[in-house]
Amino acid sequence: MSGELEVVQLECELFPERVVSAVRFVEVTNAASIRKEAMSGSLGQLAVLDGSLVIGPTQLAIATMRALLADASNSLITHTVHSEIIYGLSPSSSISAAFKNHGVSKKSKSLVLVWVDGDAEAMKEVCGKVAGTMVPVGADEHDWMQVADMAAVARVYDIGDSLDAHTSHDEILRLVLEKMALRDA
Repeated sequence: MSGELEVVQLECELFPERVVSAVRFVEVTNAASIRKEAMSGSLGQLAVLDGSLVIGPTQLAIATMRALLADASNSLITHTVHSEIIYGLSPSSSISAAFKNHGVSKKSKSLVLVWVDGDAEAMKEVCGKVAGTMVPVGADEHDWMQVADMAAVARVYDIGDSLDAHTSHDEILRLVLEKMALRDA
């Protein structure tokens, strides 16, 4: 990990007692080992996301809020609030598709790590295992688009017909959030 540890706490007005923390990495070179550790559970309780499909903190916050709502109402589709965050990003009701598209893969070059009620020391330990450059989570939404794989975003969210070279970030975000929201409709 290069850079100083910058853990950002996401605002969750509906759940002020819950602490949601996130860290973002780019230029990751050891995604395969991080994936292996995440799948074995040795990283602890967190969501390990492939950052290439996360186009901004708003998208991340909405998926996290959905997970917290499901947890609070005992209606988790997945087993944990952390896996529910991954599921919350998906436009599909398929849990396996959510993990395939939004979970860390062996080839991931960008990661977003999210903890709900996480321990600061555990966060620091996990971040120390990531070979990559830490970048601000709270950065401008447009900075996230520089890292996102927009072709994959268009494919996964089925919004390719709505995009062209002049489509604004706000419009892309709106389209992605619509697909996330309409998953259960």
